[in-house]
Amino acid sequence: MHNSKQHYQCKACGRQCIECSAQYLLEVEQRTLIERLLLERIALRGMCRAVGVGLKGLLGFLVMGFEALPDH
Repeated sequence: MHNSKQHYQCKACGRQCIECSAQYLLEVEQRTLIERLLLERIALRGMCRAVGVGLKGLLGFLVMGFEALPDH
């Protein structure tokens, strides 16, 4: 693959995937910076560049934060 990762193919369905064993956890400093940038209403892609995380990781953090809020 172009990023030097090996592809694996499922024998049952033929779907291709890559092995990803690393967990992508945000550090405490990154979390506090994201929360401060949210208050400043910075664009999501700008936050990704400022904090140094991917969009998928940032959105995952936001979803976890919104799920912790009460429904009302």
